[in-house]
Amino acid sequence: MRPIGLLTIGQSPRTDIEPALAGILGANVPLVCEGALDGLSSEQLGELEAPAGPAGIETRLADGSTVVVRRDALPSLLRAAVARLPSDVRLAAYLCTGALPDIAREGLLLLDSGAILHGTVAATAQGRRLGVISLPSDLADAPESWAHHGPEVLYAAADPYGDGPPVTEAARELADSGATLLVLDCMGFDAGHQAEAARGSALPVICPAVVLGHALTALTVPDPEHRAR
Repeated sequence: MRPIGLLTIGQSPRTDIEPALAGILGANVPLVCEGALDGLSSEQLGELEAPAGPAGIETRLADGSTVVVRRDALPSLLRAAVARLPSDVRLAAYLCTGALPDIAREGLLLLDSGAILHGTVAATAQGRRLGVISLPSDLADAPESWAHHGPEVLYAAADPYGDGPPVTEAARELADSGATLLVLDCMGFDAGHQAEAARGSALPVICPAVVLGHALTALTVPDPEHRAR
């Protein structure tokens, strides 16, 4: 079984995401995670930090802490991370719901997890009022990504890393404001957060890590040299 590549804009491993994906894909599917910030010193990380907002994107480091990284620094770092994936990786995905660069590597299909999440929401939200639960650092910019999904999209903040508002409160706030469908807008939210949001709101909840896991199971990427003749 060929390994599946995972690309995080922070550091690997992503112990908050990889077990959930393994549970969906099956124990026989190897996962290989590379991070845009892998191998960087604390000084180098400090040079990449940015204020929250359009110039920065929040991600997780290997020690469980978080950092806001300059968006303009990510393309070159992600290209290096893609290059570090083993040569036998034919399928990979970003562990991020935001817009990231399309990086080409011969024989590699790299999934845009954010686009997959938006497609799932578009297919589900028809006639429903969408409520988006974003990281506190991303909340001000969330309408730029989600406003096109309806005439009145609602927003609330929650932190999957435990340093900010709990997801249950955000979900209840959105339900009380009239949302009828919720989406968790960060790959750090897992199935446990999804269940908490559902309990807090009594609404259907879309979880990006779960969506990505099932998208990966739907794909087969054979070796080009094995094409039937």
